[in-house]
Amino acid sequence: MKTTFHVIAKKTGVVRTTKNLPALDWNEIAIKMEMEIPDELFKRPHLEAKIVVPQGRKEPFKAEVLDTMEEAITKHTGYPVTVKLVEEKKTKKVV
Repeated sequence: MKTTFHVIAKKTGVVRTTKNLPALDWNEIAIKMEMEIPDELFKRPHLEAKIVVPQGRKEPFKAEVLDTMEEAITKHTGYPVTVKLVEEKKTKKVV
């Protein structure tokens, strides 16, 4: 995206922006600005992960495993990731 706009600053420190050249008060100045931003900055990533634990696994994950997963995903995606182990809550059936 490439755009041009004006920044209007008052002597009192108040700042505003406008697309077109503005009418100015006696205590204002306008500065024409050009801004270029890569389109990629406006795209939000869609991340999805699936982890399958083999059947029959009885021992719990260790904290080091979760830390290693966080580091690996962060390294490969460039986004900070937090991995949490969510244990299934057992509910009692009321008969």
